Amino acid sequence: MTERDIVTRVVSQGGDPGNVTAKAVMSSPLHVVAPNMTLMEAMHLMDKLNLRRLGVLYKRQLVGVISDRNIIRLVPTIVEIMKEQQEINNVSSVRGPSITGYCDRCESYSNNLRYVEGEFLCSDCRME
Repeated sequence: MTERDIVTRVVSQGGDPGNVTAKAVMSSPLHVVAPNMTLMEAMHLMDKLNLRRLGVLYKRQLVGVISDRNIIRLVPTIVEIMKEQQEINNVSSVRGPSITGYCDRCESYSNNLRYVEGEFLCSDCRME
């Protein structure tokens, strides 16, 4: 049962939420997926079926719910991971003296590490 179910099926029709059962207003059926379904597969299914939520079923028990809000919260992290992967793939394919990784001194991620006196340093630390 969602907020929208309550608003559209109870409040907007003048019903008393204290006298209405969840079964009477809940959206049904709940579409469910297995816990091993990938996030991408779940997103495609939600899009295809125009769903805002998917139940997660394990051993015939509801163990969780994936919502469109959960996915929206993850998008910035997913985009950042994809950018980093792209940077790593682009930089590692280029031959040369600089490498990608974490600076030994400041521990910042850099696409331009150079080996200086036994350490891999970013451009800022090399200037110090």
